[in-house]
Amino acid sequence: MTGVPDLDEIFGNTNTYHTRTETHPNLNAANAEALGTEDPRMYIDSSFNLFEALSEVPLDTTSQKKRWMIQSKFETPILNFAGSEMGASTVTSSVASANTSSADEIVTRGMWHQYGTAITSSAAGVFINLTDSGPNSLADLVGFQKGIPRRLGVSRTELKLEEAIVAVPFQTDKNRRNFIVANARVKASPTYQKLLQAMDKYIFPPKLDFTRFDTVDPILMYVFEFSANLSQKDITDIWQNLPPDINEKFESKEAVVEEEQLLNLILDKDSNIRWMVFKVKKRAKKDFEITRRQLVQEDTSAMTPNITSEYSYNWPYDYFSLVELAKIDEQVQYVSRDLKPLPVVTSTIGAVPTSGAPQTSEPLPPVSPNQPAQAGSATTQDASDTASAAGTPTTRLRGNN
Repeated sequence: MTGVPDLDEIFGNTNTYHTRTETHPNLNAANAEALGTEDPRMYIDSSFNLFEALSEVPLDTTSQKKRWMIQSKFETPILNFAGSEMGASTVTSSVASANTSSADEIVTRGMWHQYGTAITSSAAGVFINLTDSGPNSLADLVGFQKGIPRRLGVSRTELKLEEAIVAVPFQTDKNRRNFIVANARVKASPTYQKLLQAMDKYIFPPKLDFTRFDTVDPILMYVFEFSANLSQKDITDIWQNLPPDINEKFESKEAVVEEEQLLNLILDKDSNIRWMVFKVKKRAKKDFEITRRQLVQEDTSAMTPNITSEYSYNWPYDYFSLVELAKIDEQVQYVSRDLKPLPVVTSTIGAVPTSGAPQTSEPLPPVSPNQPAQAGSATTQDASDTASAAGTPTTRLRGNN
């Protein structure tokens, strides 16, 4: 025994007291005191987790130790509304407080009432600080840093949004879709390995997600990824219910089909290959308790998740649409056997990203060849239309955004 208390003993023998330094009296609190009820205002423990322990194995040791963590429960960006007098929301009511002659004089300033900007001054904002309240310093005993203000509500400076379009080849038989089951050679191809990575990164429909459901057969699918980079201004605008400054653009992605299993079907007109096209959203972190601890602890694998389901609300990706229109073009080209000994199919898909308006993410229906492209749909062109007269066939599947 060293005589030094461990963290569990400190937590078990700590008494907490709350107070506040007030610059303006709170009438509701005064009324509550007169009525003999509790003060309705929140204290610091309503916004912060004050007594939490993180378990970890320190470097160059083999034993597990606990660290004391004090962390805010939930943070939103804290913006600068200084000088935002225009557009201030006012309370229109016949009831006025004791400090005003009219309720119309009560002005609400802040998020969703005026436009705020990111705080640039080092002295402005909201800070939290840890100091001693008596001669015996508990902070020194456990190793807390004292007297260092820490800013709250700092928005991240950039964010990359990602979304993908999936093209699935299939044949029809008695009005049923028959997908192309991947054989052993396909499973060894780069296309299949890219598909496995995409299925971990994006949320695929359960009926097609063969990585998470054993009853689903692995099938051929081609993934086209699109992305957009948000600035800090874009992020703070979103928090204020404003769309980000993402210009509409046309982007083209191309995939080369090298799977002989599909190539033979594409080149065979009687096979009647069609494409099912749909959009998938990026897989978000769904367990908030684990996510907030990852801000201060790299390894959270020992934590028990609160959410064990494969699917959740998937915020924020399910609440906006990045790709608004997609169109598939399929082309077959012939090249010299000396240059290309094996047939190759290339496919291109294009999509137009939206400016941020919410869109549904339901699978897009299959379309017939040469059908005009519509928003949220896709078309395929007859591969034979672009084939040249001689040589080895190569096919390109191409998507445009």
